[in-house]
Amino acid sequence: MGTKTTEIIIATMLVSSLAAANLAMADGGVMGWSKKRAAVQIPPTSTRFEAELQPSPANAGQGLEGEAEYLKRTRPQGTQERFGAQVEVKIPNTLGIDESTPSIILDLSRGGTSYARCTLEFTGVEQGREHGQLVRKVEFRVALEQNTPISGPLPSVKEIFGTCGGILPAVELSDMADVPDAATSILTGTFKQD
Repeated sequence: MGTKTTEIIIATMLVSSLAAANLAMADGGVMGWSKKRAAVQIPPTSTRFEAELQPSPANAGQGLEGEAEYLKRTRPQGTQERFGAQVEVKIPNTLGIDESTPSIILDLSRGGTSYARCTLEFTGVEQGREHGQLVRKVEFRVALEQNTPISGPLPSVKEIFGTCGGILPAVELSDMADVPDAATSILTGTFKQD
């Protein structure tokens, strides 16, 4: 082979190698790397606030107890929120609350301003023993869910028990939950992060 033939063969091999390397880079690259941008992955987050509802001093002996909870989970597919509250009232009591009471109210406020009024519906009578005595309590609940997808249909509130006027309250730290009776509160609590 002559010098000129050798130079042409080397040049052809070099061009072929470069073309193959460019083709490999365009098709996923060397070592499997791709020119395509990877989707940004948002790590799931979860926020939970709880309020333990305590009786007011005037109603301390009425056998009242309750709790409220807000949970928000954010995932790459969207956001899931839940709000729930439960109140139990020992019967008989001087408040006139018993199994014929269809519902009670729970007010939510932030900084002294009310932002949601929820109706807790009667869900049943619970019986048990306390200090050897048979105790009956009426139970009221509200339970709501809302799923908000990243794309797709608009979210709607699913009311499992009770209602908050068609919304799911987005509770924040230090919000107040209050069960009123006429002009006073019978139960109250402050939301804390769990």
